[in-house]
Amino acid sequence: MRLKAGIILAYFFQGCEMKSNGFEELVAIQLAVRSWPGQAKLSAEDLGLKEDEVPEIFRLGNKRLYPEEWRQTFNQLAGKARSFLNDHSFPFVVEYVRAIPSGIWPKWWSV
Repeated sequence: MRLKAGIILAYFFQGCEMKSNGFEELVAIQLAVRSWPGQAKLSAEDLGLKEDEVPEIFRLGNKRLYPEEWRQTFNQLAGKARSFLNDHSFPFVVEYVRAIPSGIWPKWWSV
């Protein structure tokens, strides 16, 4: 959808002389890191019980589907990515967006 909107805007402004807003030499970067929670609801069978052995007033919790070390490793990598971005860029006009000069973008892309 974004690509179509960009193409439509490019067509609309084709031939228009636009004034510089100072952002042409910048690349805006927004780092969005999300992870799958890796949890599922516990069932009575998971605890070695029958369904009727669990009173209705109780709610069984969740079970983790992958080791905690994996979650910690992922969070460490996400933290390193955020630190790198914050150390090598500057704040942009939009919250949670960072900017770098477009000339150094190829160097970043190859890292």
